[in-house]
Amino acid sequence: ASTDPGWCTRRSLSVFLGYPFLQLKCNRVTAVCHQRNKRARDFLKRVGFKEEGVLRQKYHPRDAVVYGMLKKEAAKWLRSDKNESR
Repeated sequence: ASTDPGWCTRRSLSVFLGYPFLQLKCNRVTAVCHQRNKRARDFLKRVGFKEEGVLRQKYHPRDAVVYGMLKKEAAKWLRSDKNESR
């Protein structure tokens, strides 16, 4: 967590997304966000996450929004060799 938007650089996104996609060989990453957290939701969309659904009353009485990113959608953030990012 951070209150400074300066933390979010191309390098930091490469590291954060490289870990699950390149090191762990995951095909997708999931993010869950409180429905009222507009800043976080906007950030997830700008980075490339797609809204996938709603978890009703996850944060009772409020809902949560589920976002997902597939490995192929993260390619622009991944710094490794092209064969690994596919």
